[in-house]
Amino acid sequence: MTALSWLSQFLFNLLFLWVLYLTQRLWFQQTRTWWRERGWPESVHLTAFIGWMAGVAWVFYFHYAYLPPGVWWLYGLLGVYFIGSIPAAAIWALWLGLRRILFRHPAATATNVSRRRFLNSAAGACALAPLACASYGFLVERTDVQLTHISIPLERRFAHLRGFTMAIIADIHLSPYFDQHDLARVVQRINRLRPDLIAILGDFISFRSTIPAVMRTLAPLRARYGKFGCLGNHEQIKHVQNRVTRSCARVGIEILRFSGRELAIPGGQLNLMGVDFFSNNRCQDVRSISGWVRPRDYNVLLSHNPNVFSYLGNMPIELTLAGHTHGGQIRLHEGPLDITPVELVTPYIAGLYRNQGRYLYVNRGLGTVMVPIRFGARPEITHLQLG
Repeated sequence: MTALSWLSQFLFNLLFLWVLYLTQRLWFQQTRTWWRERGWPESVHLTAFIGWMAGVAWVFYFHYAYLPPGVWWLYGLLGVYFIGSIPAAAIWALWLGLRRILFRHPAATATNVSRRRFLNSAAGACALAPLACASYGFLVERTDVQLTHISIPLERRFAHLRGFTMAIIADIHLSPYFDQHDLARVVQRINRLRPDLIAILGDFISFRSTIPAVMRTLAPLRARYGKFGCLGNHEQIKHVQNRVTRSCARVGIEILRFSGRELAIPGGQLNLMGVDFFSNNRCQDVRSISGWVRPRDYNVLLSHNPNVFSYLGNMPIELTLAGHTHGGQIRLHEGPLDITPVELVTPYIAGLYRNQGRYLYVNRGLGTVMVPIRFGARPEITHLQLG
């Protein structure tokens, strides 16, 4: 990581923690007022709030794969609050400011009292909306896996690949929030598609302890021309690249690490390549695979980080497949509105991108990181067809 990127990340984290502090201070003040009105002991409120904030800090730093049995729901509840409380506080703070202006010198009439109660209730409902959305993302969308069908046009010289299909998944992140049963259902759905090729685009794991379970669950996958994958940043963070590569090989999944494999398709070839995870400041190093590119073949690159797509230069790579973004994981996408934290690190959030006749598809992944919530970015199996 360069000094500049380290500094920008540090400043972003500092800003986020400051915003988190301001929002939680607001909720402390508001709940204390409500508590006092009922004549309850303030020491109880203070103790409860400190305990709740300790739980929020737990969400921020704790790795939920190590949760004791039966505690997963508590982490989920705290995660919903962690995500929902910040926009909720912004809405409520805006209302408090407007209320001071609207009711600076209120006349004590029944109509004004009724109007104030109505506006207070409406503002409260608006403030609860982010918490409701976070709850929906935790309870429903987190495991609501979508099957996406996509077609990639082919040049005439690649006519032999017309109808060739790939099943694509990424970012499994096995945990209590996307467990073996969820992954087994994904495997069954992929096998029902009968794809010609299966691609798994990194982040098989978040924690070393889940490697055996992931591999056992992926073992039944079947594809005519094989199962292939690349490694992600979580394999790199946990220093298990070699272990995951060997474990995948034992269940018939070939991990391509700065290497390629030519597949003999009736009428021609398909050249499949894969790279390990590149951090954003090293994506230009993808050019090191130029020796594996076959100009006469249809070239497909597996890369966990989609940002390599901007650094392919003149290499004739027709299709790049990537994951890493989780589709934003939490994304507000309606009409021209498109808000997700992932925009800070990549322009390639999810779906199909085209540049000078080359294509990139970014899969939304299956699991979650940090908070067990997906909103506006359902987990995904991609069924891609050439031609």
